[in-house]
Amino acid sequence: MKIKFGFAESLNKILDRKGLLFLTLLASAVLTALTLIFEIMSVLVFVSLAPLVIILVKRCENVKKAFSSYGVGFVWSFFFYIVIYHWFWYLWPMDFLGVEKPLALLITLFCWIGLSLLQTIGTAFVAPLFCIAFKKGGLRMAPFVFASAWTVLEYVQSLTWMGVPWARLALSQTAFPAAVQSASLFGSLFIGFIIALVNGFVAVSVIYFTSKDKASKRAVRVACAALAVVMLNLGYGFLAIGLHNEKKGEEVTVTVIQGNISSNDKWADQSNSNAMKVYRNLTLAADAKKHADIVVWPETIITTYARTSPFYRNDIKELAKETGSIIFVGTIDKLDASEDITYEYNAVVAFFPDGTIEEGSYKKQHLVPFGEYMPMRDILTVVLPFMTELNMLEDDLTPGTNSELLETEFGNIGRLICFDSIYPDLARESAADGAEYILLSTNDSWYRDSASAYQHNSHAVLRAVENRRYIARAASTGISAIISSDGEVIDMLDPLVKGYVTASVHRNTQRTLYSYVGDIIVLPCVIFIVTLVCIDVIEHKRKNNKSSI
Repeated sequence: MKIKFGFAESLNKILDRKGLLFLTLLASAVLTALTLIFEIMSVLVFVSLAPLVIILVKRCENVKKAFSSYGVGFVWSFFFYIVIYHWFWYLWPMDFLGVEKPLALLITLFCWIGLSLLQTIGTAFVAPLFCIAFKKGGLRMAPFVFASAWTVLEYVQSLTWMGVPWARLALSQTAFPAAVQSASLFGSLFIGFIIALVNGFVAVSVIYFTSKDKASKRAVRVACAALAVVMLNLGYGFLAIGLHNEKKGEEVTVTVIQGNISSNDKWADQSNSNAMKVYRNLTLAADAKKHADIVVWPETIITTYARTSPFYRNDIKELAKETGSIIFVGTIDKLDASEDITYEYNAVVAFFPDGTIEEGSYKKQHLVPFGEYMPMRDILTVVLPFMTELNMLEDDLTPGTNSELLETEFGNIGRLICFDSIYPDLARESAADGAEYILLSTNDSWYRDSASAYQHNSHAVLRAVENRRYIARAASTGISAIISSDGEVIDMLDPLVKGYVTASVHRNTQRTLYSYVGDIIVLPCVIFIVTLVCIDVIEHKRKNNKSSI
């Protein structure tokens, strides 16, 4: 069906003139990014992508322009990520690396623009994917086509070392627990699907409302469909919160410590000794106020081997005995595979009140490229030698391979470290293995009090809801928080303050639907798009066969 566009003259100019088209894409991308940064703007995410959908519908209707739709997706995606990743500038001037300012500027620009481009290349495929499926689905199916294409691309972003699922649309809703409860059914991708679907409905409603045939009734019906999707999701959220008794499980008292030690100080001389003093004092102060069963320290707060170094090992063992708490310490751990080979890990090790130390450790599974290891080292060392400066360690760390569930008198404990928390499958695997709550150690000091700290914490909120598990998050400079299984932040410490948070978490052994099925939402999205494409191809061949007879 050929769509008739009866837009007002000004809107026609936007769609037909490259300059105005560019500005519209820019406005849509920036507005969408801002909804993931500022809570007050979060509701706008339900309309901010609508201009992109309208432009794609217009372009897809023109066969010649449909092939250039990737460019539309590229422009939108690039500006979206440029705004999202603006916090890379908080790395400047990289004093913790000890590099000259010109090199620090080069590294900062490379991280900011490079990661934005890397993400853009994949996300931009939303546009051609939409156009290919739209050809058969038409305007009525456009919202579902757009939502499916968006969901598939958000999923693809979690694959390979280049995939960084940092900016999923679901992050915009974490301040409102009722809006994200359906993540316990099908994960954060499902929240993104809902948001993209609503934007599709809004776009189609605008197209109908401004069409030449004045299809105002259709416009109203489609607008009502958009509202219905939002209300159904919220309705389910309120119902789920009301029915879910998150406090029925056995109570465990957890303290998370935030020493507010920056990256500049963390790698300086005597840094480990200074960190021990800070964290020992804070742990004792927290224990004096309220005894905790579990104490959590941030990621690599000890930048050497806390397990084997006599000074740190004995000091932490004595602290655990004195407080009577299990202390989880972020540190470097190692395994001697042979006389010639030693594997080093970014790990969390448990120190017990009886003076023993956990035999194993939780080892970070998703290492940060360029920070903890160099991907494609042989090539990139030659092509981008300056990026080796980002790695604080001489050799690459080794990633962990499983959840390393820890069985204690306070229940089965799951653990994550920093970057792990943005990948839903790791928390899901931990819950599936039997974790009753999750401890998260992280180091967000690189970005101080930027949007990054808040966005990273929002990922932890989604992981809590997806699996109905309390999460205790300890960050070196913030945000440290205790998050309920409903996604409510019970208590937290803002960035760049020193202190601790103590709260009760409740053990949970029940599993969510998401913990069983994972990101299965991607499957029907792929099937839907492929089906539309196949039908179109088959019908096209039939027409060609008939015309040749």
